[in-house]
Amino acid sequence: MIEEVLERILSAGINGIKKAELKKTFGKNCDNILQNLIEKEQIFVEKKGVAYFVWTRDNYILHLSQN
Repeated sequence: MIEEVLERILSAGINGIKKAELKKTFGKNCDNILQNLIEKEQIFVEKKGVAYFVWTRDNYILHLSQN
């Protein structure tokens, strides 16, 4: 399941994916998976407005460099 979540985040590209969308797709266990990936520094989460967006490390760096 961790790999499926990571693949979904990666497929969102430099725009990231809303954390709420991941929760709808993967259920309540998604929070634990995301926390695990954050601790391993494989993903980054940023609040934009009222929503939290999630990126892989490489896509987050590209996102920051383009904004």
